Amino acid sequence: MNQSALDQKYGFDPGFPSSRDKLTPSASQRVTDAIGKYLQAPDTPGLNLEKLQGNPGKKRLWTIRASRELRVLLVREGPTSIFLRAGHHDAIYRFAEQWTWTSGPPHDGIPGLIATKSDAVDLDGSPLVSRRTSGQRVLDSERSILARWGTPDLLKAGFDKDQVNLLRHATQDTLHDVWPDMDNDMLDQVMDCLEQSLDEWFQRQFISDEEAEAKRFREAIVERGALGGLSSLLTQEEFQRLLSAPIEDWMIFLHPAQRALVDRRFTGPARVRGAAGTGKTVVALHRAAALAKRYKDDLGHVEKPILFTTFIRSLPPVFENLYRRLPTAVEGAVEFIHINSLG
Repeated sequence: MNQSALDQKYGFDPGFPSSRDKLTPSASQRVTDAIGKYLQAPDTPGLNLEKLQGNPGKKRLWTIRASRELRVLLVREGPTSIFLRAGHHDAIYRFAEQWTWTSGPPHDGIPGLIATKSDAVDLDGSPLVSRRTSGQRVLDSERSILARWGTPDLLKAGFDKDQVNLLRHATQDTLHDVWPDMDNDMLDQVMDCLEQSLDEWFQRQFISDEEAEAKRFREAIVERGALGGLSSLLTQEEFQRLLSAPIEDWMIFLHPAQRALVDRRFTGPARVRGAAGTGKTVVALHRAAALAKRYKDDLGHVEKPILFTTFIRSLPPVFENLYRRLPTAVEGAVEFIHINSLG
């Protein structure tokens, strides 16, 4: 698989909306305009797309220019981009010095930001809360950062015995507390081992690193991104709709269990049960959008109309309005009707 075979996709970190909202209205609009230009062409003159260098993990971190004083920080791998933060020039670069990006261990890790310094904080100076989801196959706070690696493999990868002992006691959240004098080269080595399986790491010279990393990056976000609060990956058109009509975070971010229900293919009727506030309506709206996309033909017509009905007479227009605000919504594909009107 090469990059040309993968569609350009975009998403954002859960900290991005709040970082943009803390800007003045005019600054926030400049950020939105800059991202819109990036979606059209990353190399647009004036955006000054810049790859950050010189520190661990910077191989994926980039910035674009929203104005003389404003920057947008993003992580970029192949055809996939995730917008991380928006803010003033100095604040964004300070943030980039303290954080890097990891896709997490293959199959069970959480993609997202990881500290490169023990005292790393968010743009506003507050701690960036570790996002863990109980009950999921994820890297929990008590697990060694390289638990998947045996001691002989870590020694073969270039760590000495003392360093292996430190890694055995370090988690993804405590790495710098356990190993405070780690240099940048060694941190890069840890990040490389963290994101790859043993076979992938030891066979790097036989595969295209660029293609493999782009594929691994995309898969980590699609399969496990919701665990870290990342948005779904959106097409350019969907992301443009989101930028032009911002919607509530709960309509974008889905728990992995919710996303599984949205995408699942049932062979017959299905019922989703849950207490009030568990997100049944959110799942239903996303499900309607997913079905509309699934049944859309090459001309954009939906072959099978989708019905969204309720027993409460006043809710159909409310649900229809919420559906239209979803960036993934297919216009005219879903009918919102009260059950009595349907009868």
